[in-house]
Amino acid sequence: MEKDVIDLKDGKDSRAGARKGGPSRAGMVGLALGLALLVAALHWGSGSRSSELGAHPDEAAHFVTGLMVRDYLASGFHEAPLRYADEYYRHYPKIGLGNWPPIFYLVQAAWTLVFPVHTVLWLMAVLGLALALVTARWLWREFGWAEAVAGGAILTGLPLVQQYSNMVMAEVLSALLMFAAAGFFARYLEGEEWRGAAGFGICAGLAIMTKGTGLALVFVPALAIMFTGHYEVLRRGSLWAAAALAAVIGGPWTWHFRDVARAGWLEAKPSLHFTKAAVGFYGWEIYVALGGLLTVLALAGAVSLFLPKTRKPAISVCSLALVLAVWGFQCLAPVGLEARHLTPAMPALMVLAMTALRAIQERRARLVCVSAVVAVFFGWPAVFHPPMPAPGYGSIGQRIAVSPFRIPRRQWGGFEPVAEAAMAGGTNARILIASDSRGEGMFIADIAARDPHRPGFTVERASKVLASSTWSGSGYQSLYRTPEEVRAALAKAGIGLVVTDASLASLPEHDRLLMEAVAGGGFARMQESAAERDGKAWPGAIVLYGTAGR
Repeated sequence: MEKDVIDLKDGKDSRAGARKGGPSRAGMVGLALGLALLVAALHWGSGSRSSELGAHPDEAAHFVTGLMVRDYLASGFHEAPLRYADEYYRHYPKIGLGNWPPIFYLVQAAWTLVFPVHTVLWLMAVLGLALALVTARWLWREFGWAEAVAGGAILTGLPLVQQYSNMVMAEVLSALLMFAAAGFFARYLEGEEWRGAAGFGICAGLAIMTKGTGLALVFVPALAIMFTGHYEVLRRGSLWAAAALAAVIGGPWTWHFRDVARAGWLEAKPSLHFTKAAVGFYGWEIYVALGGLLTVLALAGAVSLFLPKTRKPAISVCSLALVLAVWGFQCLAPVGLEARHLTPAMPALMVLAMTALRAIQERRARLVCVSAVVAVFFGWPAVFHPPMPAPGYGSIGQRIAVSPFRIPRRQWGGFEPVAEAAMAGGTNARILIASDSRGEGMFIADIAARDPHRPGFTVERASKVLASSTWSGSGYQSLYRTPEEVRAALAKAGIGLVVTDASLASLPEHDRLLMEAVAGGGFARMQESAAERDGKAWPGAIVLYGTAGR
């Protein structure tokens, strides 16, 4: 890029006509109300209000961990935090603090100290709204109100963003903080030296303390400086102060729990094998997530930043840097291959897509084009898509379309009735739940959310007490060989209630032995419920057993 496009020598943005006027307060209020209505409509349409926390294997763990932090804060710090966490885990063994950083749980705790714990999905909707508003504000500041409305609405409607705005997962908060960090670095490039540096350092540190993906922000300043050619910035103390601030906030925790966090990796360390697979996977998933129209616009916006004699908005440069940083980080760190890891790149891709439209000089013509993009995004699927089964919740599928828009239906559950029946016997009963990670998580979350004296009830996971495996599920081994051995182990552990789940695609060995053990005597069927997995019903699949005589 040409260095005269963003001149930092005097600490000021010297671009001719570099930016439009920022949004007025009334304009932002109107935009916020409009986007809030869209978020609420999509949230309502997803059915999430009636779904349990099983849309992702990690969802219940995030919820229970946030509940633990909330309860510890509400307890008045009456005991050491590690002792409290150990006791909480003994009752609700679905906690991930350490494997994941604490900021997301502090945000959950702040919400649930004010609102009921069952409203936590509305917190996620609020975070999705905040992400759309921050993105729209930048678009309004650089391009105008039409681009702001279009970018905010389209970002909200992306299935990837919809899904993780309807799950108790850290992706949307991570995306919000990472895009905010990129925005502050754009301000830094525009000449707001110390404000931009401090904002970047704080947001980057908080992003790292929300999710490991935040470490990708290390690459954003380097890429942005390289793209602009302003290498003299490297001599500024403010740049290194920003890096130090981020390191102080996020470094100690990340270093202390580095081995715990790596336990959930797909591979023990970075490898060429993983990187080769990840480059193609994440490149394709960006295409699927955006659809054909937005992908073309985002690519055009990125290319336009390298054309001579064209204005290069700092936010567009930093957005491109963020997209490449997220993609590169996910290709290097073998945390797995899941489209959700691309969520932080989505607002930056919206900025690039709107950047492409600035080539249309006449304002009215640009307004027509922006309106057409919105109409195609929201209208094309309803008119032109043939009826096809939608991918499962949490997945964006592999189908390429002009527009990816749809309202993913969140339909998981069936454990609430048996949880209520199990709790009717009082807190002295020890409850064993046998299912996969999603099912065990849903049941534990149901118990914890309803427990009036947390931590009161004690739940055991069959996958932990009857079998062994790593955090990621590898290295599985059943600890018992016969139903008689399982029955003896239940008696020794004082298990009075057992919940089984027959809706699994294939039963692991310890689940099969457990079902034979409870059917063989000593237990009576107390309650059954239909399981629901991604919209498919399994009548009578979830069964609560109690010891004879209960």
